[in-house]
Amino acid sequence: MESCGGNTFKCHGKYWAQQDIPKRSYSKLDNIHTIVKDVNDAKCIAILADETTDISTTEQVELCVQYVDKDIRICEKFLPFIPVVDTSGKGLARIIIEGLLKFSIYLSYVRGPGFD
Repeated sequence: MESCGGNTFKCHGKYWAQQDIPKRSYSKLDNIHTIVKDVNDAKCIAILADETTDISTTEQVELCVQYVDKDIRICEKFLPFIPVVDTSGKGLARIIIEGLLKFSIYLSYVRGPGFD
């Protein structure tokens, strides 16, 4: 995915507005099983986490994984949102670790975390 200036990105030959990227990554093209297989095959990943509150005031964490695929392309995939009860640092760390384990992503492959 490359930035095309402002809030527009080029991904897989198409242009996407920033707010459309999560919608695209939840499409049928990217099912969670395929994402997990690709992530674990990469054996070296970065995790990005961001806590947000939705319109119904439900707090949740969005996890995004970055990795280099077998064709040497940088990939960034969003995982489903995870509801949050404890927003302390310790609580969010627990949610992130449990979320990765829930999706069967190997923690030993995490090389770089990114947080907001």
